[in-house]
Amino acid sequence: MLNFFRKNAAIIGWTLLIFFGATMLAGSFYLGFFDDRPKELAPKGNVSNFASLGETPIDSTMFNQLVQANLQTITQEGARVSPIQLEYIIMNSFNAAMRNTAYLIDMKDSDIAITKQERSANLREFLIQNNFKSEKELKIALKERSISYKDFYKQMEQELLIRKFKSDLVSSVKVSDKLLFNAFRKISFNKIDIIILDKKETNLDALLSSIETDIKTKELSVVKAQYKDKAMIQDMNSNGFYAYFDLVSTYRYILYDLNEGEFSKMMKEKNYYVMFQALSFKTEEKPKNFNNEEFTKQILARLQQEALEAQFNTVLELHPLTIYIPEVKAVYEKYQGNLDAALNAYQEVISNRPETPVPHFFRADIFNKLQQKSEVLKELETADIKSQLDAQFDFPELHLFYAEQLKDIDTKKAIEQYEKAMKLVPNEANFLQAIKNAFIDLNHTSGVLAVDKMLMGLEAANKKAAQDSKPTANVSAKPVVKTAVNR
Repeated sequence: MLNFFRKNAAIIGWTLLIFFGATMLAGSFYLGFFDDRPKELAPKGNVSNFASLGETPIDSTMFNQLVQANLQTITQEGARVSPIQLEYIIMNSFNAAMRNTAYLIDMKDSDIAITKQERSANLREFLIQNNFKSEKELKIALKERSISYKDFYKQMEQELLIRKFKSDLVSSVKVSDKLLFNAFRKISFNKIDIIILDKKETNLDALLSSIETDIKTKELSVVKAQYKDKAMIQDMNSNGFYAYFDLVSTYRYILYDLNEGEFSKMMKEKNYYVMFQALSFKTEEKPKNFNNEEFTKQILARLQQEALEAQFNTVLELHPLTIYIPEVKAVYEKYQGNLDAALNAYQEVISNRPETPVPHFFRADIFNKLQQKSEVLKELETADIKSQLDAQFDFPELHLFYAEQLKDIDTKKAIEQYEKAMKLVPNEANFLQAIKNAFIDLNHTSGVLAVDKMLMGLEAANKKAAQDSKPTANVSAKPVVKTAVNR
């Protein structure tokens, strides 16, 4: 098969995904997590019913194909895909599609263009990477998948435009000698927040200037008392030393330009103002095997990534993200730390697909983080019931999680959950060993013996499979004829 799946790739490149169906994800699988029923309320405006940045739809086809391709890399190796893995894939795939859309938005007013030579070089690179002997062979492969060469080429060109745009964005990023020096320094500091009490302060500039001057020249306690009717002034010590890259870039550049004891100028944050005072610096020793050239490359790559991230965040501020699919919204909000929004989105999934235990499982996980034990048990009990009503929705992580929650409350019920999990993972040694350890902790001897029997059987089967896979001297290997789709 084509070498689409590089082992070190977290997300497979978009141009490689042209070989997968564009709508496979829509309601087709997994544990009932996705809803294929039409939405009753379509979003208004020039947006898709998937997600959008402002008025610009996020490419759902790219998202679908990324999810499918990543799932295929797992299932091709004979592994089971857990809901936890699926959510991780969903998050990575959505981020990739969202960033792709953000770059397209950012590129609209740019004069970036692609030359004929760049197009040819890009196509040649694709052919080489995927073992196509010629453009004709590629066209045959595309035709077999009912994909027009025009659509493929258009997407290739879009990717090349984005690559050039990103390259232009980071072209001004440099690693200076000063930065290399600072990379081995650490700083302790004070951060001073100034919150103006009257949002309609008429002499704001004069007030801020006065506060800044007084902070630099007077004791802070005196300044706090002096302006208590006008501003709330709070100071926080760093409580230790921070390395250069421990700090966000905005603060880093300000702090490392200060001398010990010096105050920075006042800067505006979203709802308040901030000043810094450098307290002390210390310099770290470079490692004995330090390679300045390699270190500089690493720093440059980090700074370039920061520049891209800053630009992406700017696009998000100007074009707010809206997610219309609750299954994706739940995952995104959870990864962003917005747990209440995630709980609400999972509840919407439950309303759309009441038969699946998956959203109950993830709601229980969130409630566990919030230390709401009764809600955890309630969600897991419901998930357990639903998993038994339809075996296709059952998964071992549910029963392991439920058992962990029950073992200090009801040993008998905890063992029942571990036994349910055990039946679902007859070929997964790591799971079986975890269940065995749990049975040992619960003094469940018969359970330990049952798992040991399964582990021994699994080990014997693996040894036999390894022996059967060894070539014999009497059997000659037949040549494999490679085609564009199986090489």
